[in-house]
Amino acid sequence: MGLIAADRIVGICRVVNDGDVIFANLSRLADYGMTKFIVSDMKSSDDTRAEIERFAGRAGVSVFVIDDPGKDILGSKFFTAMAGFAASALDATWILPFDADDFLWLAPEVQLDFANLEVDFILLPWLQMHPASFEGTTIVARLARPHLDEVTRLSVAPGKVLVRWQEDLVIERGHHWVHSKSGRILKGLRGEDIGLTMAHVPIRSRARFIGKIKGGAAAERLAGPAARGTHHSALGQTLEAAGAGFLDSLVDAMWRRDRAAFLALCASRALDPQQFGYLSDLVLRDSGGFLPPGGAATWQPADSAQRILAFRRKDRDTKHRIDVTTRLQVALLRLKGYARAS
Repeated sequence: MGLIAADRIVGICRVVNDGDVIFANLSRLADYGMTKFIVSDMKSSDDTRAEIERFAGRAGVSVFVIDDPGKDILGSKFFTAMAGFAASALDATWILPFDADDFLWLAPEVQLDFANLEVDFILLPWLQMHPASFEGTTIVARLARPHLDEVTRLSVAPGKVLVRWQEDLVIERGHHWVHSKSGRILKGLRGEDIGLTMAHVPIRSRARFIGKIKGGAAAERLAGPAARGTHHSALGQTLEAAGAGFLDSLVDAMWRRDRAAFLALCASRALDPQQFGYLSDLVLRDSGGFLPPGGAATWQPADSAQRILAFRRKDRDTKHRIDVTTRLQVALLRLKGYARAS
């Protein structure tokens, strides 16, 4: 396992009924060198709180638990507020926002000293992992391998972000991006260059998959139009009218990666098989792997990795727009050798 020299990095997480993974996730981050966490619990009805408290008993770690009413379904403001609290109350320099099913993965041979990383953020590719890859083993055992396999999508943009915190920053919806409220251009690194990523394990069991679809649909109804089109909620809303039997059949096809059955079911209800985002990928895309750039044996050092930019953009939570000045700043920085994240 790699190592993070991270005495001033704080992990912030929002959970609901994630008792099956939250202990393993927090433990993995602690093994990497993180010691401080803020966890917001949205009225979990399973053993999530007990699992957080079990982790909090580990020597050398500090865990602050927030009772979350769960009203702010779109979480940009919520995560930005948690980051600000972590910076002021816990003396955090770096912030790692993550979900319970987002597992940070650092290549075994990599060591990162965040005190010496001269960037504003690291964009972490979001690797979608098919649940079949964990059958007969555990998530932790799978992620302990030197390289990740059974990856159905490497999402560079949007990925997830690890942020050097400043008061003018906003963590955007889903913590896929970050920007400055003042329009300041932020400079960052791509995690896939340096062996750092976020492995997304969204559907750890078939029952969990069904629960997230139904829960997402219910949350979307409560949130109204602002939440339309979000991953599991979009699938749930689309399938509600079709009935439980159709939903069960579609989930079974996804779980077995049975493309023929999945495509036939979509055709029977005139559904676009690509419309479910990464959930479509789980059944339609062939699995690949997460390897060093060019298939080399080692990852690039952070000081030689390609730089990228973050700037203001339209976002559902923040409603910022890219203005003319920002466009000129981006053009200038691109001329100086920075690559804009697509």
